[in-house]
Amino acid sequence: MSGVISSGSAPLSQSCSRSACVGEFFGVTKTSVGKWLSSGYILVFLSHFGDNQGRFPFDLTHDSTSFHLSDNMAKILFAWELGAGFGHLLPVRSMLQCLSAQGNQVFFMVPDLAFAARVLDSIPVTLLQAPVHPTSLSRQIEPMRSFPQILFTHGFGNLIELKAKVNATRCLIESVKADVVICDHAPLTLLALRSFPVSVKKIQIGVGFTVPADHFPFRDLRPWLPSAEGQLLQDELIVLQNVNDYLVSANLSSLERLGQLFGEVDQTFLRTIPELDPYAQWRSHEIYVRDTGHSDGVIPIWSMKSGITKKCFVYLRRHPKLPNILKSLKLLPFSMIVFIPDCPPEIVSAFTSESFFISTKPFNTEAVTREADIAILHGGMNMTMSFLLCGVPVVILPIQLEQTLTAIRVAELGIGKHVDLEHPDMIGVVTHEVLETSKFRSNVRKLAEKYSGLMSRNILDEVV
Repeated sequence: MSGVISSGSAPLSQSCSRSACVGEFFGVTKTSVGKWLSSGYILVFLSHFGDNQGRFPFDLTHDSTSFHLSDNMAKILFAWELGAGFGHLLPVRSMLQCLSAQGNQVFFMVPDLAFAARVLDSIPVTLLQAPVHPTSLSRQIEPMRSFPQILFTHGFGNLIELKAKVNATRCLIESVKADVVICDHAPLTLLALRSFPVSVKKIQIGVGFTVPADHFPFRDLRPWLPSAEGQLLQDELIVLQNVNDYLVSANLSSLERLGQLFGEVDQTFLRTIPELDPYAQWRSHEIYVRDTGHSDGVIPIWSMKSGITKKCFVYLRRHPKLPNILKSLKLLPFSMIVFIPDCPPEIVSAFTSESFFISTKPFNTEAVTREADIAILHGGMNMTMSFLLCGVPVVILPIQLEQTLTAIRVAELGIGKHVDLEHPDMIGVVTHEVLETSKFRSNVRKLAEKYSGLMSRNILDEVV
């Protein structure tokens, strides 16, 4: 396996150029840069497959020469609108750093400027406020059961609000004069980009949940609940009508299906594997890739005092049940490394001990995935994938829909289990079961072996 999985049948060029580097790509003629960038691969693969010198393993030759740049740099806009947490920042951090270091002008539109500024503090990237707001004119849907309902709740359910947000997004893109726009859970940007010429390259990245496949009608994401087929279809058609009303008002072609909004881009890269992609059966041309991990985080120091033989990594968010979860974890006879962003100092001091270390700063992902025997997570795709593809079983404590879907698939595949946070006392029992039952370790190792090419640390040596 070469380090990339295409969901379609078209072959992807994978010729290795060991001497090629990002600086060389952007330091040559406009025509040559146009060839590479118009392929739609360079920007995303820099993050997923380039090494720390920016060397790049793929031959990006392309026939098109219509892409125009200045002589010295490209203007690149990353757009992130929905969702929260490190899962949308850490996976692109190395890409931002690499592209900025090579002289490109990089902009990042984010929903939370303060949070992004803290995580990306050392990177010369211009942050912009995405036109999103926690309140909406749209009817709120609870529980949300489809991707159109997620859009509906975030402004797509009200035409006045939708027009205002898309027009604001379009103005931001125009002000940047972007050559390339990379969207991560950014539906407003995808809609705004339909008014831009094809010379502006449109790349989509994300996990399976945030990048729905082009299909109709959209699937029910909570099939365990009583059927709501009629309501789901009605809400999807309302969103489609609002999108089309906006497009018509902007003298643009309307859509036949809402899925076209996500399918009609230059390229889509998914940081997951088909087994954990809720839309896998509808994929056609998307490319599955791995996350680079977080290699500059805190190095874990495991306390292996007498009687402790297992290492457990834990990643939690602030949650009403957090003290109960930590109490259950504290009873486990393991060396615990716990990451809790923004954890209150009183909780850190109350639970920290020789074998139970809590940090509010991210850990070095490569180190913890290499050393841990088990991971206890909420089920965010990036961190879950990092452990599974290193052959480490997981226990998932889901707190939102995307994580619940991942938890269900993990249990079905026999590579871990999940615990309902209404019963945090069960965490210890389930963790012991996963560690002591051989099938979990066996199944996750088979999965890691299946995708060893995708996970290879030495990808440049793997691709010929």
